[in-house]
Amino acid sequence: MKKEIPILIVEDEVLSAMSLQQDLKRSGYTNSRYVTTGEDALAQLHNDTAGLVIMDISLGGGMSGIETAEVIASDYRIPIILASGYNYADYKDKVEVIENVFFLKKPIRKTELLKILESV
Repeated sequence: MKKEIPILIVEDEVLSAMSLQQDLKRSGYTNSRYVTTGEDALAQLHNDTAGLVIMDISLGGGMSGIETAEVIASDYRIPIILASGYNYADYKDKVEVIENVFFLKKPIRKTELLKILESV
């Protein structure tokens, strides 16, 4: 993945979003922004482009990360990295039907994230 590609972080814990944004920046991915809800993510994508979404599965508020990922995959067809502190097996059936989705276990390890970013 080109490092200048816009990345949208969807994380309801602002400190986690800011930390991830800093990790991306230190790794050369300087074009990232974050929102805290699935609804805000969809609004952001409607108004601006992103080449990749990194999203928490358990978002507070209305839409879950999986529900938001389904809409993004259908309407925008961009890669999505879903992150969760829970095991992948807990979400496998729901996640595997969404196209172009990757999974990361929280806490997100920078090396694992960079491997996915390089493969996308």
